[in-house]
Amino acid sequence: MKKNKEVVAKKSNTKTANKSSSETILVIEKLNKFCDKNFKILVPIIILVSAIFTFLLYDLKISEAHDDALYIESAYKFSQNFWGYYTANAPFYPIFLSFFIDVFGLNIVVLKLTSTFFGLLHLIVFYYFFKDRVSAFVLLCILFFTGISSYFLYYNSMTFTEQFFLFLPVTPYPGFF
Repeated sequence: MKKNKEVVAKKSNTKTANKSSSETILVIEKLNKFCDKNFKILVPIIILVSAIFTFLLYDLKISEAHDDALYIESAYKFSQNFWGYYTANAPFYPIFLSFFIDVFGLNIVVLKLTSTFFGLLHLIVFYYFFKDRVSAFVLLCILFFTGISSYFLYYNSMTFTEQFFLFLPVTPYPGFF
């Protein structure tokens, strides 16, 4: 008698577990179909939300992290004398910023907007790189959480190398795959 009750209890638990997992799979499939169907609308919305949050949290002053000032100072010195200056930090990013200093002068807003530009461009390139490799729902979740992450938004308003080098390595990949 005891064995029959245990068998019945196991069967009912198995049915409940199977029903629960099949409902979960059904919900995920519905979310994935919705995201597949509305991908072209949702990606620009995510990038727009990220841009809005970026500008709401934008910090125009030179950061307290000291790297901001070093990169800007190095870029300015490269723009004045390209061949005669040695920088204490890696020279590629200051050389890149020196082109903006040559065109716009020593304008902090323009220099900080380069980081914003590359931060938002990173989301776009990330989308194009992974759009056929992962499910639409997962990709949109990653883009959304990356786009509103306070850490990424902080670097969007700083003249640091992070956003530039987040964008730079993924740019050649869509052409190769």
